[in-house]
Amino acid sequence: IHGALKSEHKIKHWSRLQFGLFLKGAGLSMEDHVAFLQAEFTKIMTHDQFSKEYAYNIRHRYGKEGKRTEYSPYG
Repeated sequence: IHGALKSEHKIKHWSRLQFGLFLKGAGLSMEDHVAFLQAEFTKIMTHDQFSKEYAYNIRHRYGKEGKRTEYSPYG
């Protein structure tokens, strides 16, 4: 997944979910997670597009949006 992110500067939904939960489980803070993905995704889109389409999902995984549930990495 990391290789695809670095080469294509985007990854599909389920890969973003799995990779995001992996990063969270590895101890990456929400702010660092947003900054990491924003640095890659904004190579093919604007900062506004990233904020509107992807940042919410990251905040949701950390329990900051939506039903405020903390998600854990897959086994």
